[in-house]
Amino acid sequence: MSDHGPTRSPIILNEKMMTSLRNVFPWLRFMGIVAYISAALMILAGLVLTAVPLFMEGKSLFLGIGLMVMGLISLLFPARFLYGSGARLRGFFQNYAGAELEHALRDAAFFWKFCGGLTAAGLALIPIAIVIGIYLVINGYY
Repeated sequence: MSDHGPTRSPIILNEKMMTSLRNVFPWLRFMGIVAYISAALMILAGLVLTAVPLFMEGKSLFLGIGLMVMGLISLLFPARFLYGSGARLRGFFQNYAGAELEHALRDAAFFWKFCGGLTAAGLALIPIAIVIGIYLVINGYY
């Protein structure tokens, strides 16, 4: 055993694996682009909803909704890694460099970790949103 840990044999990708990877990279890039566009539209909607109270008196609820929607800018982060994973897989098929495949899989792993963390945070905020909603209804704000 060496000082650098156990030695590993190279992984050989069979034809089915290569076909699966080849079929997935255009979709990764497409969904990354869709996520970029969705994030841009949500930011735009958030800016519009945040500006509503400036033109209409007593519509402060729009301010909160606008700020919440702009908080969805976090979609830009997974979009970057989703698109990056697809682009790196494409690079792998262009020159068959193992480093490209490694980076593509790392980007994909980061994407899923981020989505998992976002889901956990969203689930944790549901009880808080329910309490705030009940408070707003009881006090006649909605």
